[in-house]
Amino acid sequence: VSLGNHCIPLTGEIASDSAIERRLRSIIGKTDFQETAPQAEFKKGPIDGVFAFMSDRDGQPGVFLKILDKQAEYPLTGKKTASSKFACLHPVVSFSGSKIAYFERQSDTGCPTPRIMEMSGVNKHTVAFDGCISVMRFSPNGSWLYFTGRTDSSSGDIYRIKPDGLTPYPIISWKNSSEAMGDFSPDGGHFVFMANGNGKNQLYLTDSSGQRPLCITEGNGDNIAPGFSPSGTSCAFLSNKTSFAGSYDLWLYDRAEGKAAQMTVRANVNGFCWLDDKTIVYSGGKALCSLFKLDLPSDISAPLIPGDSLKNYAETHPSTLSYKKSVKIIFNQEYPDGGQKIFWVNPDGSGNERVVNSRGRDWLE
Repeated sequence: VSLGNHCIPLTGEIASDSAIERRLRSIIGKTDFQETAPQAEFKKGPIDGVFAFMSDRDGQPGVFLKILDKQAEYPLTGKKTASSKFACLHPVVSFSGSKIAYFERQSDTGCPTPRIMEMSGVNKHTVAFDGCISVMRFSPNGSWLYFTGRTDSSSGDIYRIKPDGLTPYPIISWKNSSEAMGDFSPDGGHFVFMANGNGKNQLYLTDSSGQRPLCITEGNGDNIAPGFSPSGTSCAFLSNKTSFAGSYDLWLYDRAEGKAAQMTVRANVNGFCWLDDKTIVYSGGKALCSLFKLDLPSDISAPLIPGDSLKNYAETHPSTLSYKKSVKIIFNQEYPDGGQKIFWVNPDGSGNERVVNSRGRDWLE
């Protein structure tokens, strides 16, 4: 497409006209901040013992980076005092692209501002989109940022944009439906998204360009939070299809068989992560939830961390972390008074200890 004798690409594989890029950047603005984390630490590919987290230790929520080998915690979005006008939330990380995307929120109303920065905390800029963005995900190789966007209606569609680009491309846009981004297969060839065209959230599997979507759920329940196995052969998700009072159970979709099966019963699951292709760690239970380890071949769940049944905190948001040729499970401990702390534990339930320390609240999202 030509605009003012300049070419604008319709596909992401073609670079935008340099004059258009410069003009748009002058409108949007790109602000560099003082570097807060050592740039030399970051390179292409996964980084051992590094993860992003949230903390309000300086007053308002901000994005921090934990580097375990240095026992250091770097504020990537600047210090947020109690009088700061905005909070930073919901970081998503691309180790392959050395980028972090997050939201800046100035109030509880209105649209939060989507931002991208280098993993060192420099080169911050706003994601170019004329509307509201709610969910962001990097492709596995870091070459694209996918997001759920809403323009002049209440329904959301799925777009993608180059992390350093200025032209978002619609990927999924259905009438009478709102779509939300889910999870990528490890090879980046497919992703799962949610759509509510029938009044309930159903999950769809599609290729990376949004072509040939396949519905993988059915029924009257809501299906949310899809997550691929490490090999990409299965996709776990949460569903309230057979649950009571809106609680969710863990289900598993087998891509080879093309079928979904229920894995927990009335477990009130609120989050999970894959430990390996045969094991899932999930947070569930009533009142103060706990972490459980589910062995898929035997379909047996057991508490991950042995301890006192009278604990006064909930265990939530489990995820895996590679560190020194081993795997750790990092998670939140959430307290009734609103306190939050980040812990880690070994897959066998040993070594449960706090891994992020501050006088404020620290948490994973």
